[in-house]
Amino acid sequence: MKKQQKGMWHTERETEKAVYIVRIDDNFKKWFPKRVVDGPDETGLLYVESWFIKNNPLPEILDERVDVPKLPARKPWKKGSLSFSKASQYLLCPKQYYFSYEKKIPTMVSPPLYRGSVAHAVLESLFKCDLDKAKPSSYIKALLMDYWDKYKARFETSARKKGKWDDSKRDDILDQIIWVVHNMTDGKMDKSSVQLLGPTETESCVFSDDGILGGIIDAIFIDENNDVKIVDYKTGKAKKNEIDFNHELQGWLYAYLISERFKKLPTSVEFWYTGSQQIKELEFDQESIDGWILTLKDAAAEIKQQSGSPQSLFEARPSENNCKWCDAKPWCESYHRHIQDIPWQKQGRSKSLKGSVLNAQKPSGNRPGAVLIKTQDGEEVVVKGWERSGKILGSLEEGVDIFCVDVDIRLSDYSGNLEGVVNDPYSIIANGAIVETGEKLPHIATLQ
Repeated sequence: MKKQQKGMWHTERETEKAVYIVRIDDNFKKWFPKRVVDGPDETGLLYVESWFIKNNPLPEILDERVDVPKLPARKPWKKGSLSFSKASQYLLCPKQYYFSYEKKIPTMVSPPLYRGSVAHAVLESLFKCDLDKAKPSSYIKALLMDYWDKYKARFETSARKKGKWDDSKRDDILDQIIWVVHNMTDGKMDKSSVQLLGPTETESCVFSDDGILGGIIDAIFIDENNDVKIVDYKTGKAKKNEIDFNHELQGWLYAYLISERFKKLPTSVEFWYTGSQQIKELEFDQESIDGWILTLKDAAAEIKQQSGSPQSLFEARPSENNCKWCDAKPWCESYHRHIQDIPWQKQGRSKSLKGSVLNAQKPSGNRPGAVLIKTQDGEEVVVKGWERSGKILGSLEEGVDIFCVDVDIRLSDYSGNLEGVVNDPYSIIANGAIVETGEKLPHIATLQ
């Protein structure tokens, strides 16, 4: 049943199957499938299917009309400069680096990752807005609505995604953004406070003088004495009594990059953990920074030398910690050999199952796709999947050799038995090939 939505609306543009509709009251804009809407009519009224609004709730009407600015263009990244994320991945496991940046496998995305991107985008754009036209609070809400919809669409259309998008989390991100701004402005949200106390630069690309290293710094504050403070937003929660070691290393790199640009170290480097609303200041000294920069430049030289080399020349370092969040699990022979002897008969994440398909069930309505697997150790287990994973599982034929990596093992609420859940469609390997791509993995046949 279609229900009238608050506000006055008009159609800005449309395609064969969708329509881009603007709420006149506050300039909120959204794409709707044509099949779920009636209107807007000549009076500006819009009717939308109730089930669609339940799954895609519309934000409340803002107090004033806001024109959302486009995200400002960043300084271009210097070709060949090594970022912290690339360097840390290479130092953790060169093979992982190979799959990400040489083979360029699809990246796994998650709602928490993209919610963090939303917060960063809002905080980057806010301080470039014309605050003479609308209040900072109105801009924050309008920017949040805009970026929320963009990243939601990006998540839903991603080739590899884990979890489900939850619109109820939008208010949490709003609270985190407001907390950041309040910290900058001593709790004030008026135009002059935001303009005077906000960062001098946001999402600034900074590079070493030799161009070997680079970084994108969330917020740079420069005072009248040309002293510099760095702030890096972390949308997760802080550790109880310390700064995460990877964050320390990232902060040391940023301190070095600032010293290259301003010819002196920053007065402080702070991590603002929006999830727990805590600020932690990094301790650093020239000796620690120099040692870390030497390590990074050595890594940059190794990467440059190895770029374009075959996979076999990139060392693999499989371990529970190194492999935990790795996107390359479906492809990596070293990971497959590392996990093949780990028992699956216990609840937990990142398990593997190898065996043959006894039967398959296609997804239908709210029912997931599933297969019953006879494992190599003679047991039977149901493995389920939703969306693309479910379709792949449901399409497998009886007798197919199957190897699923990165399986979550849990107790079934229905049967009380252990069952597997596959979130990543790329982690389903049948008859020695990744089903999603058809890519053959010769080493699968040699696994025990």
